[in-house]
Amino acid sequence: SGGLFSLFGSKSALKAVDGISFDIQAGETYGLVGESGCGKTTTAKTVLGLEKPTDGEIVFEGKDLLKMNRAERRHYRTSVQAVFQDPWSSLNPRMRVRSIVGEPMEIATQMTKQQISNRVGDLLSEVGLNPYQA
Repeated sequence: SGGLFSLFGSKSALKAVDGISFDIQAGETYGLVGESGCGKTTTAKTVLGLEKPTDGEIVFEGKDLLKMNRAERRHYRTSVQAVFQDPWSSLNPRMRVRSIVGEPMEIATQMTKQQISNRVGDLLSEVGLNPYQA
């Protein structure tokens, strides 16, 4: 396809996202950066399935997000995550980083507390944070 498109309005539509395309492989971390108003938030919300694109598709494990059944969408949602640019609305300042990182695992997996603790420690180390101080 020609990429992802998101338009707002009807007569004089605003092109929020105009034909972008990118691939993210399993295990990769992807940073979406750019000037204010360039479509970062719209792109992220569309990729997460929070907004529908005007045209184009989001493909995960060979299947278009918009054509997934309920079980496939659930699997998709547990496989992707995002932290939006406003940390005060994304991260709870009263929670430790360790708790913020571990919370999705507590909610969406069958992992034990020890498995979660180990995984969180590994993830924090991977990004250069000391797991014992986070």
